[in-house]
Amino acid sequence: MWKKLTLVFMLAMAFNSSATDLLTTSTSSNSITSTYTIPSRVFSAPIDEIWPILIQEMKRYELQLANKQMGQIKTRWIDNTEDENFYEINSASNTVLASKFNLLLQVNSVSDNSDNSDSSDARPMTKITIFKQQQLIRKRNLNKGESDLWITKSSDGVTEETIFYRIEHVMKNYALSFEQKTK
Repeated sequence: MWKKLTLVFMLAMAFNSSATDLLTTSTSSNSITSTYTIPSRVFSAPIDEIWPILIQEMKRYELQLANKQMGQIKTRWIDNTEDENFYEINSASNTVLASKFNLLLQVNSVSDNSDNSDSSDARPMTKITIFKQQQLIRKRNLNKGESDLWITKSSDGVTEETIFYRIEHVMKNYALSFEQKTK
């Protein structure tokens, strides 16, 4: 039950957090404090321009939910056992038997009021927050006979940064092609 509450709390914080917000997680057996940085970026384009780019980028993952009105995109659980074992190849006792992750993206419209002008003059912008939940089963946990084998692992941030990079790249190419068409 605590794990479900922790997950709900983490997801709620992901929707309302900036990149520097911190989360504290705990389990029923023992209290573990982990610090997570939730990656988010603000793009200087309205959500109507960002959404199709985001959907196109996220097609490489199996989507469970894509709702523009809610501003949410969620993937199904994706197996990445081979990737995890590749990174930890020198540790036989620490072998990852199974690994999976899913992504939850929150997309919000924000406005730029940096010039302290009237809010009607504010540029429409879009904030994207990505929460990656990574879980794995290690060989050592199986040997200890633990009842709950899935362990939550914090993200290394590579997947999130890759998604942001691809969005920025597509937007730059779109801007260049638009600029060339207007000349």
